[in-house]
Amino acid sequence: MKYVVRAVPLLQPVEEIQAVFATQLGERRTETDAFYGGNGVVHESVHLQELPTGPMLIIVTVIEDRSEVSARFRVATDDYSAWLKSQVLLHTGVDANVTPTGPQTTELFCWEPS
Repeated sequence: MKYVVRAVPLLQPVEEIQAVFATQLGERRTETDAFYGGNGVVHESVHLQELPTGPMLIIVTVIEDRSEVSARFRVATDDYSAWLKSQVLLHTGVDANVTPTGPQTTELFCWEPS
């Protein structure tokens, strides 16, 4: 399993992104489960961090194969994927058609018990 961790600016009020998450876990839960499960995602969490430059979202995803999921999501046009991509673009400015798993990150430190 691989961690995909990215930080993106929050461009809309936090209440609006919370409404998106509520939709994912509420009325669109079946689609959300199918999307994540079908793409080998075993965990995703989104964290808000307030910085002097503005709010940031820190997104942590545990995934089986990032490159495969990126390629599949980039070209996905089903209703749920199109909706999710539009929400990502509106709230973060990240175009999932260009960078489907968000901006590239480089792990600088990883501690695990020996």
